[in-house]
Amino acid sequence: MVSFKNTVFTRAGGTTPPAFQPLDVDGVIFLADMIDPQNRNTAFANRRDLEKTTHETRDEVMAGLRGAGYAAVHLEHPSDLTQDLAWARRHVVLSTYGGEVHRSRTTWAPAICEAHDIPYVGLDAYGQGICHSKMAAKRLAREAGLKTPRAREYHAVRDLRHLSDWAFPVIVKPSSEGSSIGISQDSIAHTEDELEAIAAGLFAELDTAVMVEEFVAGREVSFAAIQTHDGAFTSFNEVVVAGAPEYFATRVWDAAEKFRHDLPRRVNSIDAELREEDCLAISRFLTALGDYGYIRLDGRLSGGRLHFLEATPDAWLGVGGQLCQGFENDGWTYAQVIAAIIETARARLPSPAATG
Repeated sequence: MVSFKNTVFTRAGGTTPPAFQPLDVDGVIFLADMIDPQNRNTAFANRRDLEKTTHETRDEVMAGLRGAGYAAVHLEHPSDLTQDLAWARRHVVLSTYGGEVHRSRTTWAPAICEAHDIPYVGLDAYGQGICHSKMAAKRLAREAGLKTPRAREYHAVRDLRHLSDWAFPVIVKPSSEGSSIGISQDSIAHTEDELEAIAAGLFAELDTAVMVEEFVAGREVSFAAIQTHDGAFTSFNEVVVAGAPEYFATRVWDAAEKFRHDLPRRVNSIDAELREEDCLAISRFLTALGDYGYIRLDGRLSGGRLHFLEATPDAWLGVGGQLCQGFENDGWTYAQVIAAIIETARARLPSPAATG
């Protein structure tokens, strides 16, 4: 397998969008479990299905794959890949499988692909496991030199000790969930009593470990990278709420808003605002993760510096999402973004003839 380098970042806004020849495969398997459209539970903070894919997003990704020159097939569960291994090996797997309960669920797709020699896009199971644990990802980010808010993990109500040493406000969230599951505007605690009450509610409702993290008042930003043999194409973006430039100074981007899109928001490219020291730290972080294909790092921009919150190696790929919209702002088409993401699997194809 060819190893990628992670030390050279090319900002998408300063380049001509790439023109990739489709990989020599029969097509792409989009592995994505679906949100039940009949589930109208309004308690978004406690829903476990928000990492799944909407039917609209599935259709957008499938259309993007076809626009990139691939036949596209949709499967819903990683075990479906094993039903016909000879067929699966002639495809590339693009997985955003979310699952609900098991904390290892994001590792299933790459682990099955590796076990059965099926080409796939993205981080391996080891890297997925690191990123799915917010605490593990934060430790790696801190070692790489990224600013990371102070955080502590608790596993039960009885562990909620030494709360007086927190500098409030803090945010209380599940430590192994994505898509802001378990997070609402009420997740911000300003006192010890509020912290304990929010954490106790999460233990009761979601039965999961809880992370308490310093709340960083700042701009909601993300760093997106699509890997190449020479480094990565990148885009640094900000989520902006129209008419409320200070919105995230006192609020979080919570589960309900991410799903409902009630706010008049947009994604702006702010590449020039990423400092060199943060760029180098991101490079060290991604190098430590290994071959990642594509990834989004989420954080807050405060005092001109990026404060790392979490890594999302299976980022939402719908039209208008942070990752795709950032590259589109830089002059790419949606199909070109999808093509570049699938291109990252070239090194995992099984034969020299296929890899070109």
